[in-house]
Amino acid sequence: MIYKIGDKVDFNCCGTIKRGKIFIVDRYGTFECPGVVSYDIDCESEDILYKHVTYDLVIGFSKEG
Repeated sequence: MIYKIGDKVDFNCCGTIKRGKIFIVDRYGTFECPGVVSYDIDCESEDILYKHVTYDLVIGFSKEG
């Protein structure tokens, strides 16, 4: 499943589960992982934009609004 802009998701960041909103979808991947979908995820609670979060690090839709 490819998530879309605005979806609220949980994702793994260095062994910690974070929660945020999909801000950018890069369907063509990153330099390190071409062809693997990646996302920029806005984590409003931390005021941080996590960049190049690969598809395999996204756990699924956030259970909290």
